[in-house]
Amino acid sequence: MDGAHAEIREAENQALLSALPKGIPEEVNSAVAAVERELLLVVARQNSASQVISEQKCEELRADKRNAQHRIAELEGTLATKSEEVHQLEHDRTKLAADLLEARNELHAAKAEIEKLSERPNEMERLFSGLRDPSMQDHIRDLLTDIIQNSLRQSTK
Repeated sequence: MDGAHAEIREAENQALLSALPKGIPEEVNSAVAAVERELLLVVARQNSASQVISEQKCEELRADKRNAQHRIAELEGTLATKSEEVHQLEHDRTKLAADLLEARNELHAAKAEIEKLSERPNEMERLFSGLRDPSMQDHIRDLLTDIIQNSLRQSTK
């Protein structure tokens, strides 16, 4: 049924077109061609403007990408530097901890030595108390006399 309606419509359309005065179809074709040309020019202008805008946007994006890559490189360099600094600080901290431990050990040893020395009489105190001892005075006098005589003999030689 649709096919029959389409044939009838096509026949009516052909009859109407053939009834047009001569020159009208050519004028309509010429007008349609002019409108088509103008429409194509409008589309071409819009396409050209869109291309320029697209190129500008692409160039902006490329510049942004270059800036981002440059910034990434800077940040990576900073990160590497900071990583080295952290590594050096860790190394220094480890060394300082070892030095501190060694200093503490030395301090403990020194305190132990001081404590040990303070518990026994001082050598000088023992010497002086020995010199004050009346039983040792004769012996000390004899030793001093020997030392002086030996010194005199050596100086006369």
